[in-house]
Amino acid sequence: MNKIYSYPCYRDVIRAYVKDQGSSFRALASVSQIHTSYFSRVMAGDSEFSAEQLFKICKAMQLQEAHIDYVLLLGDLSRSSHHEHKAFLKQRIVALREDNLRLVDQLEGRMAKLGTEQMENYFQDIRLAKIHMLLTIPKFRQHPLQMARRLGLSELELNRCLERLTRIGLIRMNQTSVTHVEDSIHLDEHHPLSRGNHKNWRIDCLHHLNRMEAGPHDYHFSATFTCDWDTKGRIKELFKETLARAQSQVAACPRNDDAHVLLLDIY
Repeated sequence: MNKIYSYPCYRDVIRAYVKDQGSSFRALASVSQIHTSYFSRVMAGDSEFSAEQLFKICKAMQLQEAHIDYVLLLGDLSRSSHHEHKAFLKQRIVALREDNLRLVDQLEGRMAKLGTEQMENYFQDIRLAKIHMLLTIPKFRQHPLQMARRLGLSELELNRCLERLTRIGLIRMNQTSVTHVEDSIHLDEHHPLSRGNHKNWRIDCLHHLNRMEAGPHDYHFSATFTCDWDTKGRIKELFKETLARAQSQVAACPRNDDAHVLLLDIY
């Protein structure tokens, strides 16, 4: 269900779920407390689910809140018979779809595919992410122990992290160097691990600030402001455009000397 925003109709979302789970309309109808014959009529396009029924189906599919919002909008659109209302809903759906698909498309590149346990192992300890990123740099692949000093780790801690990255399948090692590194991992913003990952990196940023080790190109900025919700939404889009432009700069960089961290927040 990671591509939920690519579906233009709530029926497509339900069909994808049933296919992915190896389930059936009958089973989903039963869990959602909807009569199976009515469920079938709706899926055939002969009727519509109410907002309450669609919400029950979303909960039965265990969708995240943001995905439920999207599916309910698709339901509103499918039920609407008012031209201006339908145009309004379509505009909201397109904006939501583009908002959630654009950044992934721009930043994704070549991503390593990890299972649930591997994802949990990787994203719950930012030391793994730091070491993984440093290993995309040739000097650290050739001499991995140099990362211990760079990250303030003991040699034992570093070796344990390297072993974990090897078990996850992100690196391969010989006795003295790293021979292969999977470059990128994308964590969807709605993934259950995403919030904890954000927290871990911001805690790391606090540690960096406390050490007073600012480099010549480090930059920290904090501000509060007042505006309406639409303006806040446009500022969020500017942030995302900035991320995409930054990724283009990284991609065009002629060499990698070190790893850096970029965090953005608006709330």
